[in-house]
Amino acid sequence: MTELPIIGLPGDHPLPCALNPRSISKIRAFYTFGVDLGDYFGVTDDSIAALQEIRAAGTLLSLYEDALTGVEGFAPQADRIEADANEAVNKDGKAVWSDTFIKTRASWTTPYPSSFDMGAEQLRIQGRMQSLDASLGGWEFDTIRGYLTPDGVVVLTVSFRQDQALDLDETIRDLRTLRRFARKMFDQHASNMVGASSPIRSILEREGFTCGSHPNSEKVRSHRTIFVQSMQCDSGRVCDAHRLRDTAAVAGLMNLAAWYPTYHAEYRERLASKEFGYRSNELYLVDRDTTLCIQSGFWDAENPLHLYMGNVLQAVEYHVGLQALLRGQLQYARKLYSTSTSEASSMDAVEGVRRSRAILSGAYESLNYAVLVLHGFTRRLLRALDEESEISAILEDVERRVENVSDSVTLQASVSTSLMSANLQGFGNAINRRVLWVTVVSAVVGLIALLVALLSLSQSTQDGAAKDHNPTRSTTAIAQIRYSALNGDDDLFDLPPSNRRRDLSCTAAL
Repeated sequence: MTELPIIGLPGDHPLPCALNPRSISKIRAFYTFGVDLGDYFGVTDDSIAALQEIRAAGTLLSLYEDALTGVEGFAPQADRIEADANEAVNKDGKAVWSDTFIKTRASWTTPYPSSFDMGAEQLRIQGRMQSLDASLGGWEFDTIRGYLTPDGVVVLTVSFRQDQALDLDETIRDLRTLRRFARKMFDQHASNMVGASSPIRSILEREGFTCGSHPNSEKVRSHRTIFVQSMQCDSGRVCDAHRLRDTAAVAGLMNLAAWYPTYHAEYRERLASKEFGYRSNELYLVDRDTTLCIQSGFWDAENPLHLYMGNVLQAVEYHVGLQALLRGQLQYARKLYSTSTSEASSMDAVEGVRRSRAILSGAYESLNYAVLVLHGFTRRLLRALDEESEISAILEDVERRVENVSDSVTLQASVSTSLMSANLQGFGNAINRRVLWVTVVSAVVGLIALLVALLSLSQSTQDGAAKDHNPTRSTTAIAQIRYSALNGDDDLFDLPPSNRRRDLSCTAAL
């Protein structure tokens, strides 16, 4: 393939041009996608709770190491990061990632299909995109990078390259078309990652998490990273990359807008204020879901920037993984709050809060670039990515919602305690009333019993007195005494014989 010559004055460095650029010499476009394992279709609430527990415990990396070591296609990303750092240092470059990042935040590389189903065609590495779309002449399917993050996020980056000079309008059109193909590739890869024969599925099922079928398209996070060798103006001169930051061409390339010539100056100035490149011959710009890097050194195999391209992608992939995780956590916190209002699920909500707090603590550590990143420029890149995606605001939103769940559970517990206390007090009052009633009744019954006893005693006394004054009974008794005396009955009177007559006389006198 022939390249458009870079026209300028004699010498190695063509004169910079301040005119509006119209063409691009070489370009590589990387599309990065990420989705949380919990954001697949078919994942149950119980499975999400199990995944949250694994994340809270921070054991996913150890699970990967135990189950994936030696499995074809899987490998710790840390090995590649360390190898690239050593090579960069040997070429007078710098190591980018700290040991803390390598040990705690590096992902695991995952296998990917040898080809992707694109309808009637199969797309393979280094395949010509023109076979899928006639308008993509000169574009080639370049590379693919698949990862599984320590937080359980599936990440995939696919790239396409164009080594021929291309008109800016054609470039914008092609980049839109290429994204559709990249998304199809991600969907296939994401589904394969949790397929029936996937070791990832087996690992997670042992921990209580059952994978879904395919990702929910609304939950997929994405980012586009564009590397450009140079841009030329109408005269063919190479434009000064740094001076391109406020041009309509750059605005169009960032937004893939065909109507880019009509961008007004105020917007272009706001866009230009986000540029953070150090050198006059380079441009680094992040805006929303796009990163643009213009630097000829990316195409020089002996230049440390050739390796630094991989570090830029590493930063983007890391950011997309965090973004997907936090979006999933936001959804989880919303659902947790909606179920925390019922007493039956309050204990589940308490467990959910505990897990979320542990995960959020890890997320804050993941944003501590002073610890994770050695390279100052890369820290600036990551902060620009965070600012454009508002990842800090998302993190704060998740934290606020989790605290709302905690407050809701606490309030519900207080209300339940108050109700229980009121119920117990009511129960105690009822018992006291019953005791008082029983006491009164017992006293009344006792009093009645006492009155009855007294009445009975009084009646008995009266009956005894009446008997003692009965004349018939006295006459009969006297007659009996007389009869006994006359008959000499000694059994009736236990008296000595000498006294009987005196007694009988007394009786006769009576």
